[in-house]
Amino acid sequence: KVLAPFKDNCFKDAACNEDEVCHLFSCKKLGCAVGYEVQNHECVYSPFEKDPKKAKYVYLFVPLGGWDSDEEWENAVLSRADFMADIYPIRACKDKVSMVAVPNSWVNKRCKIGNVAVLGGLCPSIFSIATCGKEYAKSIGINKVERVIGFSSGTCNGSIQGYAFFNFDGAYAQKTIVNERLEQPAHEVAHTYKICDEYSYKFWEIQ
Repeated sequence: KVLAPFKDNCFKDAACNEDEVCHLFSCKKLGCAVGYEVQNHECVYSPFEKDPKKAKYVYLFVPLGGWDSDEEWENAVLSRADFMADIYPIRACKDKVSMVAVPNSWVNKRCKIGNVAVLGGLCPSIFSIATCGKEYAKSIGINKVERVIGFSSGTCNGSIQGYAFFNFDGAYAQKTIVNERLEQPAHEVAHTYKICDEYSYKFWEIQ
């Protein structure tokens, strides 16, 4: 027996077999209720639409900087997407939002991400990032994309962790090595919706 995962509809001390999940106060074979999905032998609530063709709002993550493996890339996107679901009104739009991790192999073969000068250093162009994401979307039958996020495993400029423009559908964010910040993509995407920086009154006033 193993301790069953504690979810909203479970009680803490329920013990189930490894191929079962605590559900509605009983142990059941893995097979999740609507709105839940199996992750690491648990039924976990997911607000996302699995098929991006059915979603009203599609967010694409474009890999930059050389991720070690597809698994590392997909896990990084999943954790950032979950964070976005927690702070954006995504859970209220169930089955209307899809998060897509563009494959490394596709970007390496099909995209040329140019560089631009940002605060004295060269960083990936968010225009190139947006174009890459939209081309991938069309290749899998998606005609409308809400936002494209270029997400890098490395740094382009030591003084910044991401950037975006108001009212533009592309953004750039990078993974921080120390004190990894899950919020960086969400922060940059918020700027595309005309949300100002709030960590500095000076920046907020300028924006």
